[in-house]
Amino acid sequence: MHFNLSDGACSRSWQSSVASYNALNATLSAEQATMQSEINETTRNIKKLEENWQDLQVEFERLEMLLEKTREKNTQDTLRETLSQQIHQQEKLRLKYGEDKKHLEDSREIRAKQQELWMDVCRLFEVKAKCMQDAKMNGIGGTMSLTKDGAETFTLQ
Repeated sequence: MHFNLSDGACSRSWQSSVASYNALNATLSAEQATMQSEINETTRNIKKLEENWQDLQVEFERLEMLLEKTREKNTQDTLRETLSQQIHQQEKLRLKYGEDKKHLEDSREIRAKQQELWMDVCRLFEVKAKCMQDAKMNGIGGTMSLTKDGAETFTLQ
């Protein structure tokens, strides 16, 4: 088979094929350019997201360290507050015990004085009882005597 290029039908078919090829090539080139720009944009977005991710990781680590320091400080503050409260309570107890001790010392002196006064009262009663006994024994008109078995004898004078 032999083709004659001068034949118009073949030439039109070839021109039509070339035009179709060129149109398809232009369409594919346009789509390729569009896809390439989308790829480039997606790549830029990925890089931005990766940078944001890294920034977020750095910020997260910074916040974790800050949180840990805050926890340690709060623990120290809590310990400091607890110890301060205990010291304050001990000081209150010391003051209370000091007041109690002073009160006891003051009351000891008062109790000693009261005991001395009661002893004086007891001695006075003993002297009074003895005086009454003597007066009874050596009363008006005679002497009263007691025997060991409890019998009383009154002797007239």
